[in-house]
Amino acid sequence: KEWRVYEYVARHFFASLMPDISYTEHKHIVKAGEHQFELVWHSIEDRGFLYSMPWKVKDYKLNEQFQQAPKELTRQGATVSIQDVVLEEEWTKPPEYLREADLISLMDKFGIGTDASIPMHIQTNVDRGYCMVCGPSEDEYSGAPGPRIFDGKGKGKGKGKGG
Repeated sequence: KEWRVYEYVARHFFASLMPDISYTEHKHIVKAGEHQFELVWHSIEDRGFLYSMPWKVKDYKLNEQFQQAPKELTRQGATVSIQDVVLEEEWTKPPEYLREADLISLMDKFGIGTDASIPMHIQTNVDRGYCMVCGPSEDEYSGAPGPRIFDGKGKGKGKGKGG
């Protein structure tokens, strides 16, 4: 882990010495009756400090999908025919409850607590009403039941950070 910290600090330092990102934002607006659609993409001329910190491109929300505009959209006032209209309706659902074993794995992964203190951290959150241990769930690997933990939806006694 120390190597990753060193690498980040070194990359940050090198990035501070590099030039800014240079890019052009392209925007095409298509009107179809009462509806308006926008196509926005970016062409990067100079990646600048992104060479040192490539993950930062997500912070700028740059859409690099197109190298150039679709030919139908290259001149203002061009007429575009609508080939097809599809209406799709889908629903989302919340993620499954977090199993206690998964929570412990995540805490271990991110260095939260020690093997001895992890159960105390979980119990503290349960005591404060931030989450609760609810009935058994089925382990996806063995099929054996195990405890589940779910969000307490803001319930708590106002203790801890931000409380």
